[in-house]
Formats: sequence, C-alpha cells, structure tokens
Amino acid sequence: MRGRLRGLAAAGGGVLVVRHDGRPGVGRVGSTAYRDVAGAEPAADSGGGGGHVAVRPSWSCAGCGELWPCLVARVELAGVLGPVALATYMVERMTEAAFDLPDVTAAELFDRFLVWTWRPC
Repeated sequence: MRGRLRGLAAAGGGVLVVRHDGRPGVGRVGSTAYRDVAGAEPAADSGGGGGHVAVRPSWSCAGCGELWPCLVARVELAGVLGPVALATYMVERMTEAAFDLPDVTAAELFDRFLVWTWRPC
C-alpha cells in the first residue's frame, strides 16, 4: 500500500495527506483539494499498515494510545515523505491540533509535531 500511495503522490506532484474525515488522499502542499485514494486504509496516514493514525480531537494514536505522532508513526512518516514534505505535513497537523487542543501550549505542540522532523545536514 505504501508504494502505491507514494507513487500516486509522486505522479501527481502531491504529498500523502489525511483529510479531516481521517481518510488518506493525495494533494498538493497548500491545496485544499485532495484526491481520494481508493482502497487505502486509514493507516496510510503514517505510511504503514499498523493503524498508527491520529484520533481527533484528542490527537492520540489509534494504534497504541500514545500521543500522536507516536514513535511508530514518526518512523513511518519519515520513511514515506521527504524532509520538506514531512515538515510541511507536520506543520499542517500541528495547526489542526492547536484548534483541537486549546490547553496545550504552542511550545508543547512545536516540540511534539515539529522538532523530531529536523535532520542535520
């Protein structure tokens, strides 16, 4: 499944995304129009088949119950997306989480969603 989604994303110039209804799709960065991926499991959010997807509005992991992105989701996302697409994707998720989690500080959200995406050159 991961290869098929990656191929669809590359062919369309888009990235793997998860829509608000939790279903995976392929869309361009900065675009609000996403194309559904027929037959894809919701687990495609993290690039694998383990079900490590975000449960909204709590932003916990459906697969293990930890805070999302859990370690498994991070590894799977990093394996599917390049560094820029990964950071962009996580900024979008962080923005959504900020609305769902008003009691969580911006610093906590930044650490949780973005710090791990940085890779030294």
